[in-house]
Formats: sequence, C-alpha cells, structure tokens
Amino acid sequence: MKISKTMGLLKPYRAHLVIGPFFKLTEAVLELMVPLIIAQIIDQGIAQGDTEFIWRRGLLAFGLAAAGLISALICQYTASLAAQGYGTDLRALLAERIMNLPVESADRFGAQSLSNRLIVDTSTLQQAVAMLIRLVVRAPFLSIGALVMALLIDWQLAFIFVIIIPVFVWILYLIMSRSVPLHRSTLVRQDELSSVMQENLEGMRVIRAFDRQKLRSEQFAAANSRLTGLVERAGKLTAWLNPMTLLLLNIAILAVLGFGGWRIDNSRMSQGQLVALINYLTQILQALIVVANLVMLYARSWSAAGRVEEILNTEQTDNIENNSDNFISGDDSSKKPDAGIIFDQVDFTYPSSSGLFFEKLSFQLEPGTVNGLIGPAGSGKSTIAKVLLKLYRIQQGQIKLAGQDLTMINNSQLTGLVGYVPQNPALITGTIEENLRLGRTAFTEEELWHALKLAQADEFVRAKEEGLQTQVSRGGRNFSGGQRQRLAIARALLGAPPIIIFDDSTSALDYATDLALRRAVMSDPQLQNTMWIIISQRIANIREANNILLLDDGQLIAQGNHDTLMTKSQMYRDLYHSQLDTKQHEGGSV
Repeated sequence: MKISKTMGLLKPYRAHLVIGPFFKLTEAVLELMVPLIIAQIIDQGIAQGDTEFIWRRGLLAFGLAAAGLISALICQYTASLAAQGYGTDLRALLAERIMNLPVESADRFGAQSLSNRLIVDTSTLQQAVAMLIRLVVRAPFLSIGALVMALLIDWQLAFIFVIIIPVFVWILYLIMSRSVPLHRSTLVRQDELSSVMQENLEGMRVIRAFDRQKLRSEQFAAANSRLTGLVERAGKLTAWLNPMTLLLLNIAILAVLGFGGWRIDNSRMSQGQLVALINYLTQILQALIVVANLVMLYARSWSAAGRVEEILNTEQTDNIENNSDNFISGDDSSKKPDAGIIFDQVDFTYPSSSGLFFEKLSFQLEPGTVNGLIGPAGSGKSTIAKVLLKLYRIQQGQIKLAGQDLTMINNSQLTGLVGYVPQNPALITGTIEENLRLGRTAFTEEELWHALKLAQADEFVRAKEEGLQTQVSRGGRNFSGGQRQRLAIARALLGAPPIIIFDDSTSALDYATDLALRRAVMSDPQLQNTMWIIISQRIANIREANNILLLDDGQLIAQGNHDTLMTKSQMYRDLYHSQLDTKQHEGGSV
C-alpha cells in the first residue's frame, strides 16, 4: 500500500522533523549519564563521606536534568507545530478532495466513512507525526544506549538484560500480531455505527411516525455491540502488555539484586554500579513499553493512512481548462450561448449495477425550448439530469452541450450554463444570501431579489426581520418544504442561465403558487431564450412543453409534443387517462 501523498504533506515540516528528534536525542543522552553520576555519588561521596563531592555531583545531575528539560520542551514545541500544521494541511486537502469526488465514488465510500476519514483518521495521523518527533528516535536509542552502558559497567551481570529483552520482544510480537488486525476492523465498525446513527437522526420523523424507535434502537445496539466486541478483544490483548512487562522487570531486578549482591560480597562490583544497573534496566523496559505503544499507534496509523490515501488517489471530477468565448462562468451572465443538448448513442450504468441503464440513448433538445421528461418511477428522468450535470460519467457515446463535448466543459462553466433544482432542495447552514450565491460574488443584491421574486419567495423573505441575512439551519429545517423549494428555485434562476432543469421541484407548492411561478418565469425578459427541462410524473406539469420525452426503464419510448404523443403512444395515453381518472375521482380535472 502506497501512502506517498499522505506522507508528502510532511515536506514543509522537514526542519521540524530534524530539530525535534535532535533535541529529544540530546535529552536521551543526558538521561543515560544520570545513573553513572548516581553511582559515583554512592561509591565515592557517600562511601567516603565526601560531602563536597556529593554536592558537586548533585549539581551536575541537576544541570543535566535542566538541560534535558530544555531539550524536551524544544522538542515538544517543534512536534506540536509540525503535528498541528500537518493535521491542518491534511484535513484541508482531504476536504477539498471529498468535495470534488464523483458522485459514484462518494456513494461508494458513504457519508459517514468520509466523515470518519476526515476527522478520526487524520487525527490518528496527526498523533503519529507528533510521536514520530517525540519518541520514535528516543525510545530505541534509550533502549540500546542503556544496554550498552550496562555492558560497560558489568558485562557479566548485564547478560541478564540480553536474556530478558528477547523474551519481551516475543511477548510484544504475540500481542501485536493478534491485536493489530482487530484495530483495523474497529475503523470499519466505527463507520458502520456512525452510519446507523446518521440514518436515525435524518429519519427521526419517519421512525417516530411508524413507531419504529425500538427497532432502530436495537439496530444501533447491535452495531454498537459489534464495535464494542472488537474494542474489548483488542483491549484484553493489549492489557497483557503492561503486567507482563512489569513481571519481567521485577524478575530481572530480582536477578540483578541476587547476582549483584553476590558480586558485591566478592568485591567484583560496587553498590553504586548495582544501583546504576537497576536504573538502566528500568530505562530499557520502560523504553520498550513505549516502543510497544508506538507499534500499536503506527499500526492504526498505517490503516488510517491507507483509508486517507484511498480518497486522495480517487479520480476527481473533471475541471478542464476551457477559455472558449462560447461559454460563460458561474458569475458572468453577459454572454449566453445558444445552449442545445445532444445525447448521441449514450451508454450508462450506475456504479453499483452490472447492467446498462441507458443503452444507445439518443435525442436532441433545441435551444430556447420547453422540454418535458416523463415516465414511471425509475425510468431514468432524473438520471438524465445527473449525467448532464456530470454527477455521473457515461460509459460510451457522447453528450454535447452548446456544441461542445460535455467532457470538455469544466465545472465552473457548467454552473454558468445550467441551473438545477433537485427533487430534494439542499440548503446549507448560513444566511439566505449565502445559500443563493453559493460563492458567486458577482451578483448584485437587486439580482438576488429579482430571482426571489420570480420564485415567489420574496414575500416570505421580506417578512423575515433580517431579510437576506436570515439564518438557515442545517438542511433548511427552519423553513417549510415549499419555502425550501422556492429558495432552491431562486438559486437556480439567479443569473438567468441558458438551461434550467426543474426535477419535480414544485411538488411542495400549492396550485396557485405553482401557477404564479410558471407565469413569472415564462414572462421574464431575461429568460425568453432559456431552455427549460421539466422532469415530472404528472402530465399536467409538462403538457404545454414544446417537446416531451417519454422514458421507461432507461429507454426513450416516444418523443414529441402532447398532441403527438397522445396520437402515437399508447403508454402516454394510458398515463394520461390514469391521471385524468384520478383527478376526476378526486373531483377535479386535468
């Protein structure tokens, strides 16, 4: 698994990656000198009653401790700068890539997995960078250095260290080899748990309406139990590490004291040397515990880096540079090309499907016309809009927009060409003005109000005390369904783009408001040359269109105006009469 892009973000912090470990290494060297000074104090100062020597060595030990503290502080500061900077850069890059993922890729990953990768995985990598600077150099050096110092003091007694360390490494291997896969699986279970919780929150009204709280709670509990089981299994394994290490430490200390006492009695070593050996033994095993924790951290970090790298390596949406004068940007409404649409032998399949949804789909929509897309649910009406908006990529064929291949139009130009109102209007947290603009700063306040007026939304916006600065909660939940739809329509109308798509976008409007909206947009001078694509399941909404496309199961069944289809298409007639009968049954008429 390559993690080059994830690691590449460390380049601006190369100096930190050198300075931090250098000072941490300095601290470790100073720490290794302290047991020798203590040994001298015991053997020369205390044994001989030399108070002056004790003070001199004590001040030296204090100076080494102070220097070590300063070195540690410099390292900690450097590590904090590098880790926080790296985490910020990684989150920014990952957020940008997530926002530019193709819809099929975003669907494949899932919203909660993307969120966890952005927050949890980047935090893990940020911690890994901090530990890289603080401990990765210090812990192994301290282990090896303490072993070398012990061998220099008394190589025969230090042989106990040589026996204990392989036993510790063997225990560490047994624990890590079983716990690391569990930690990797934990990340997947976290995604699953977050997904269940998000579904519960987003579908709270439906869940309560059908009294399914208990069922959803049980589903959450099941996902939570699966995560808990993994965490507990990993925790039980890693919990053995500290007690086993302490057991080894105490066994080693007992062995050192036993053999050391015998060697002292035989005048083969001093008491200070024995104390120094015990200090070095403690340093070795403590450093090895740190190494064990680092192994666990970097095992999790490796998994996290792989998940982040998967996002960074996923192909992004097209953003091709195109400076042709035939196209306009999202902020420029002064140039309006004749925007016709051609689907030529288009094959398309959804990422999760194995068969083609569109096969050799071909049709042409003329500039400045009103076009309707109708058909049963799942016939492909909304899919045409999503393909046209480059939310999904076609497998074969060609789509032309304003005479240009769709693949050669970048996202900014496409935004200027096409205004889109989805079935479920999406509003973001912020003000009404921010929701209308979506970063398009060139539009004046007068143009905002004009778009609101066309969408029949100006009255309720003016009724708000703060007007355009009225806050919109997440998803627009502080507005009714009809108000959300009208705000989304106003956003699409802003700048009078050459093509406007209404994807069943007036379903929440009453008949009078719907009629007023239609009359307003059709009579507006700026929209006289606009191509309209109206997606609906109701013939009443599209019967006045210049051109109607009848779709069924991804196939174009018939095309023409209302009268033509009533003459030539049995399916259209059946659909018309079924809706007519429904209206008559309800006491109304088409």
